[in-house]
Amino acid sequence: TSQTATVTDAYVSVGEHSWGAVNVPIGRLKLTPLTHPNATYVGGAFEGRVMFDGQPLEGQSILLTTEAQRLSNQSGDVFYTDAQGRFSAPLGSPGTALIMTRMQAVAPDGAKTDIRSYTTAITIKVTED
Repeated sequence: TSQTATVTDAYVSVGEHSWGAVNVPIGRLKLTPLTHPNATYVGGAFEGRVMFDGQPLEGQSILLTTEAQRLSNQSGDVFYTDAQGRFSAPLGSPGTALIMTRMQAVAPDGAKTDIRSYTTAITIKVTED
């Protein structure tokens, strides 16, 4: 049997960017922004790192879906992490974007299921400048 664990983070700030909320660890599958989520601009890239239980995930797929893709029923763009769990996703259009990763793993000891499915996502607002 399996169980799903989903974590979605949305970062909204006004004024100076703060890393306080961004650096709070949440869940076993962690998608850590290396680019501040509120400092994402067209022509730039969103950089992040994916870890599971504190270990980097190499070859982990990252899906970036923009507002424009969603509104035109297009698929998002897929990127993969390197040996350190890092990835870079180019930002080509303004608007809301969802950055998501998911995986299955053996459930922790004492769990009522054998497998857990983990999904972690970050929602960002990409601006012109």
